[in-house]
Amino acid sequence: MQKLSSQIANNFGTMKEKKLVVLEKFDQGDRVTYLAGFSKTQVVKIIFAFEVKGEKPLISEFAFAPVELKKAEWSKIIVLIKSPLYKSEDFFFF
Repeated sequence: MQKLSSQIANNFGTMKEKKLVVLEKFDQGDRVTYLAGFSKTQVVKIIFAFEVKGEKPLISEFAFAPVELKKAEWSKIIVLIKSPLYKSEDFFFF
């Protein structure tokens, strides 16, 4: 886990903020998507896929992908991140 944390820090920097933007439920598992702001990369899409085995969901896949936005798209992201509907601390994130 430490090696993964180091790779993320080297590629994206320190996480400044995060926001859950999509929760998808499927028969075989679930997928959550976050938008996060880092010190080196302004917007990163983070996706976790979970398999449900027994009663406990387990992470089966994950991806960190920088998001390139045109200047006109920034206002949409800022509104989403500052939305009062959800608080970052309401969601599990590691």
